[in-house]
Amino acid sequence: MANRRPSSPAPTQLEQLLTTRELEILRLIAQGLSTVEISQRIHRSTKTVESHRLSLGRKLGLTNRVQLTRFAIEHGLVTIDAVRTTSDIDLYDQLRTDAARYAATEEALRNIDAAVGAVAGQAFFDTLTSQFVKTLDVRGCYIATIRGSSMHLLSAVPALSTGSGKIPADLQVTHQITRGEVARLLDADNPVCVAISEFMKFDVAALIAAPLFDSGNHWVGDMVIVNDAEIEPALHPENLLRIFSVRVGAEIERRAVEDQLMQARSFLEERVADRTRELNEVNKRLSASYELLKSTLESLSRQEQWMRDIVDYSPALIFAKDLEGRYITVNQRFEEVFNITREAIQGKTDYDLFSKSHADAFREVDKQVVNELHAIEVEEIAPHPDGPHNYISIKFPLLSEAGKAYGICGIATDITERTRSENLRADFSAILEKIAVDVLLQEILEDITLAVERRQPGMLCSILLLDADGIHLRHGAGPSLPKQYVTAVDGAKIGPNSGSCGSAAFTRKLAVASDISKDPRWDAYRDFALKHGLAACWSQPILGTSGNVLGTFAMYYSSPRGPGENEIELIEEAARIARIAIEHENLQRRIHSLSLSNPNLRSSKDRSSNA
Repeated sequence: MANRRPSSPAPTQLEQLLTTRELEILRLIAQGLSTVEISQRIHRSTKTVESHRLSLGRKLGLTNRVQLTRFAIEHGLVTIDAVRTTSDIDLYDQLRTDAARYAATEEALRNIDAAVGAVAGQAFFDTLTSQFVKTLDVRGCYIATIRGSSMHLLSAVPALSTGSGKIPADLQVTHQITRGEVARLLDADNPVCVAISEFMKFDVAALIAAPLFDSGNHWVGDMVIVNDAEIEPALHPENLLRIFSVRVGAEIERRAVEDQLMQARSFLEERVADRTRELNEVNKRLSASYELLKSTLESLSRQEQWMRDIVDYSPALIFAKDLEGRYITVNQRFEEVFNITREAIQGKTDYDLFSKSHADAFREVDKQVVNELHAIEVEEIAPHPDGPHNYISIKFPLLSEAGKAYGICGIATDITERTRSENLRADFSAILEKIAVDVLLQEILEDITLAVERRQPGMLCSILLLDADGIHLRHGAGPSLPKQYVTAVDGAKIGPNSGSCGSAAFTRKLAVASDISKDPRWDAYRDFALKHGLAACWSQPILGTSGNVLGTFAMYYSSPRGPGENEIELIEEAARIARIAIEHENLQRRIHSLSLSNPNLRSSKDRSSNA
């Protein structure tokens, strides 16, 4: 197990280690004052002074006045001249000698540090050992690191040699001099030399060695100076060794780290080379796979675009939802009908788009599809700006490979036009039946207007009948129009500028006023129409089988707009049914009139009725 370096207080931490009072007492002790004199100087009892002196000894590891005085001089607390007051002449001379040695040591430290300042690696070790030999005037200096139970020589100046020749630099030195502590041997006859007999080959008479430590405070080697005579104490070689041993230890550690990094780099380079070869092979296979995948993706992309085009150009509403009813996507027709983009609808539910009653109905069908896991066809009603629309919806579950539902898809076809047309045909058939059984004309005309209004939600209808004078239009039917408006236009005169109905009867053609507020034909009735919320009016003349004008059929809207193709067909069909009803009523009136003027005709009719 590696040894660890013994700890000692760093001089730079002196003021943190000692109190202000202890520093003051240390200076006075170094100046040669007795305990009594110190107590008088600082105005404290001798007991207090002695207590501080004992505390100094414990903190600094110094036991007597000589050691404390030397310590104070070394750390600049007093000068050597300040010690002249002491009566201990021997101590003074010793301190003077020590001061000179420390000064010489500091000069040597500066010179060595300047020589190795910017040097690193093996050059650092070689330069340092050369500088130590030159500065200390010794025979040699060497640095060795621990390898197992022996030492490996890093640098030796001059190279150790014997009479038989030079010792190689990689000599395995089997001794470990310091054992983690500073070692000093000044007598070749010392019994310690038995443990370091290798040096006897080189006529070594004295050595001083300092241990080397890494950053983890582990002992990693020794730095040794050797000489063939006693090493002169003109300097403090132990202090120099201690100081530079720190940097040597750091350099050894750095070198070890570099070696490890080089090994790691070499290993990584080999691994990278191997991996590069593997990747090249993989890349070749991937390149071939990529071309195949690219071709496949292009084909899939075309197919996906085809499917998107089919879905988007379908007249049906197509949509997909998750199991919570949140929309995933919709087709273009859905966007157009409900005025929302597929991006904006994502994450929304039917409750965000429709009323609660409609959303509840949609949600109920969605749940049924998920629970039964098969397609369901159902008729649904969805609100539109022009009123409710009827849809035939096919909804089916979206299933995973495991057969578990993860969503719902729906295809809804708008059958509103078909439904309304079927309802209108049914209404018109019922009206024709009423005509056949002589139901009152007023009731029949009202049924026609109401049937057309059901066919086209948001529209109001009226029928005006041409008076016998052929000049004025009379009210026929208009159950949904405001009564005040009906009364106002009753008896209106036909003409090119008499509103839509008067113009249609006069020109015998469809008269369209897309915007009543701007149409000059409505000058006489504009304010009254706008007052009652009528903004557009289209009027179709009702022409008899002989081409004579029987009246007009009008459609009103609350906002400006023109008729579409379906609406033109609708107004023409409504006018045709109205013509049948009016001509039937006129025929019945003529028959009745003839029967009153011709008794034989009346008797024949009576017999026919009784048969």
